[in-house]
Amino acid sequence: VVSGEVEPTFAKYERMGFKLTPVSAHYEDGDRDKQHANRNRYAMFERRSYYEVLNVSISGLPDAGYGARLQKWGDHLGKIMFAFEDVKQLKREFDDKGYEYAPDLTLMTRVWTSEETGIEHSVPMDVMGLPQDKCPDIFVAVLKHHAPHENYVAEYLVHPNTAKGISGN
Repeated sequence: VVSGEVEPTFAKYERMGFKLTPVSAHYEDGDRDKQHANRNRYAMFERRSYYEVLNVSISGLPDAGYGARLQKWGDHLGKIMFAFEDVKQLKREFDDKGYEYAPDLTLMTRVWTSEETGIEHSVPMDVMGLPQDKCPDIFVAVLKHHAPHENYVAEYLVHPNTAKGISGN
């Protein structure tokens, strides 16, 4: 969910009963000098799915195409992400078929700090956008979290209707 003003969007999810994760930053290749402009918080489920509330908040830093989409459509469902075990192999298969991506395969690291424990979590990810001509109005991508358990900290899996996944919610 891409939003120009994320604080009201965060508040909306919290009113629905989610305990959102703290704001996280993304870095290319895990390099703290290659920070991305987008910031997010997650509304998470035990079945390892989540809503990501995202904004493009730091001018002068690169974003993954959300800024232009936000200007064009305003607040919107901005991305659907599918998890794969081997995104690099998937990219090779797509390369063989002649597909083009926007963006290409990116190695990123999500960094956030637990409010409860104070522990900083670094979660490496492989991310690849799928061919844009198939879904021009929404960013469809695949990812591999190399440390998915780091995302699913019990303190952030709280929801009053006991839904365990997005479909249940």
